[in-house]
Amino acid sequence: MFDHSTEVNAGTPVSEAIKEIADFVAPTSLANEKILPVDKELAALFPAKGIRRGSIVSVSGGASVSLAIALTAEISRGGNWIGVVGLPSLGLSAVSEMGIPLQRWVFIDQPKVQIEESIAVLAAGVDLILLGEETKIAPSQTRRFVARIRAQGSSVIFVTDKNSSQLTFGLDLSLSVKSSKWLGLGMGHGRLSSRRVEVSVSGRGAASRSQKIAFWLPNSQGEIQRITHSVSREKKVIQGRPSVVSGSELEETIDIPQAS
Repeated sequence: MFDHSTEVNAGTPVSEAIKEIADFVAPTSLANEKILPVDKELAALFPAKGIRRGSIVSVSGGASVSLAIALTAEISRGGNWIGVVGLPSLGLSAVSEMGIPLQRWVFIDQPKVQIEESIAVLAAGVDLILLGEETKIAPSQTRRFVARIRAQGSSVIFVTDKNSSQLTFGLDLSLSVKSSKWLGLGMGHGRLSSRRVEVSVSGRGAASRSQKIAFWLPNSQGEIQRITHSVSREKKVIQGRPSVVSGSELEETIDIPQAS
């Protein structure tokens, strides 16, 4: 089995590139599980607590690449294969720093032609594909593309800094990063230690009810952690009557698993 990631470069002739992809992924076989696992802190983003095989997910916003990488962590650690197509902003160092093994990652750099065929071949052997926004699927091919992805049991995460509603895919789930703020610098000195992101979740079926969830991506310990909001149960009294606690008085707390 391969002991390192592989990359198919833009300069490779299309016919050779497709054959190279097919030869590389042919020995692999898709696992039987219907849900691809994600980090437990990110599970709340998905109705099934993981990525359903054959589903198409959009991750958009300023921290879209970081969130997409985080979603691959448990999938990759479980021995599944990851394909990356047209996403040059994804740095290998960022993946490695999160402790994600790259032994089963396949990279296609900036595909220009026969993209649908290349991805279809890739989908036959990998479990999850990350597609960059420069990867254009012709509108006339969209329905066929989606059908092939679902039939082959691979899942797709479309990574873009645009609003997901602008995409032509029939998305199952949309994860849109609405805010991203790094913390740690103070008075002109210090180091960036943590980043707080807020993700808006919407989709079809069980995900049709939109919601917003906040995370540390990462926290000061370099880990992913969900942030919850709570409001004090004590009611304020103004002129003898209770008042509603305003949004500015929300208290942020971090979920810490209790010792068993």
